[in-house]
Amino acid sequence: MREFKGVEGWIRRHFVIYKVIRKSAPFLCTFISLEEGFDFLASIKPSSGSFSVLDIGANDGTSIRMIQQHIPKARIVAFDPVTRPSFDLSGIDFRDYALGSKPGGFHIY
Repeated sequence: MREFKGVEGWIRRHFVIYKVIRKSAPFLCTFISLEEGFDFLASIKPSSGSFSVLDIGANDGTSIRMIQQHIPKARIVAFDPVTRPSFDLSGIDFRDYALGSKPGGFHIY
């Protein structure tokens, strides 16, 4: 049997705590950046009022909250066929379907 160490081991041993923290992530993201990958949003300055952001794989809504925090006037179109964020999605164009019928990739311009 494989032994898990480090962060993955801690999460597996304390999964209930991890689930509570993960569930509260969208709320926490209103105040702080929990994921370094979203820091680049602060450098985006929309050149017009008709700025749209696509969130493909919205999951629990963490990215929606981060986009709202850094680019408050952006129109957000979020896609997720499996999970719908549990917070109020007023002003968010949420689509509960995937962008493809099979695994793969394509370019969106």
